[in-house]
Amino acid sequence: MPPRPPTPGPRGPLPRRQPHREPPKQPGPPPSGQKGSSSTSQALRQAAVETRKIHGKTSYKYTLKEVTRLDSQYCPNFPQPATIRVVNDDTTNAGLSLAAAAHPAGMDWPQHDWNPLIVNFANEHVPGGGWLGGALAQEETIFYRSSLSFSLFPEQYPLADGAVYSPYVLVVRDDIASGHRLMDFRKPRALPVLGAVTVAAIRGPAIRTVDVPGRGSRARQKQVFARDSERNVTKGKMRLTLRMAAYNRHRRLVLGALGCGCWLEVLREDEFLGNWWDDVWFAVYDLKKTGNFEVFKRVLDGKTVCVSGDVKGVWGEVVEGSSF
Repeated sequence: MPPRPPTPGPRGPLPRRQPHREPPKQPGPPPSGQKGSSSTSQALRQAAVETRKIHGKTSYKYTLKEVTRLDSQYCPNFPQPATIRVVNDDTTNAGLSLAAAAHPAGMDWPQHDWNPLIVNFANEHVPGGGWLGGALAQEETIFYRSSLSFSLFPEQYPLADGAVYSPYVLVVRDDIASGHRLMDFRKPRALPVLGAVTVAAIRGPAIRTVDVPGRGSRARQKQVFARDSERNVTKGKMRLTLRMAAYNRHRRLVLGALGCGCWLEVLREDEFLGNWWDDVWFAVYDLKKTGNFEVFKRVLDGKTVCVSGDVKGVWGEVVEGSSF
């Protein structure tokens, strides 16, 4: 491993560039519609002062052409490959669960190696999608709870085939199901911090339905990408996400619903040999019971990241509906 840089930013052979920093946008109201009290505003101001060294306005945009294949000299070489876990929870909650397990009790944030990296499946054209209007898709729920909006800027859009890396995303609220309450601000520097990669999925890809062998003599149907070009673009975005995570020393990942079978194919490519990650979770929040969670659990849960073997038949499965 190379020496660890003291400040956030690209690690390893990522191309060097100045971080993008701009004045923050004004956050919109939480979806509950409740007005913030003066005590809440005071708590937020105090937290902003005490956490200003977290670099929440810093981000870096990259494309797949700019981020080279992983170099094994930067690999942490964990004793064993990560086993994939699929959880029926939202992205931020899954990240907080991993953070709590890795973060020593009583220690202040940020300690970069403790920070799980979450994937924000974003609107390609607008930072935060519909968050200012009260929308409740995956990206918006992350924005309502955290400082992610401070690190995404109109100049970085459209995202196209690129992705934006935000090293430090401060989480300040519980999820909406828990009342969207502010977290304990008595010690702001102990608030949880996550990393994030913001990437856009292909909107409305062409799909086709195929029959695949099931248990016994029964066959089942699944939806797959109809065009190889769209499948390859999706896999390219997955590779970019994993490379950015690895080169920035994030050892715990929270991925999500983006071309289910493609994830396993990419994770098992030779490039990712060497046990780069300690934990790899998929957060598939299937509140409406559309079947997303069951599909991901069947295809991915319990699989091992990057082991030799045949992954034929796990190719480009597409899941419609919720992706958070």
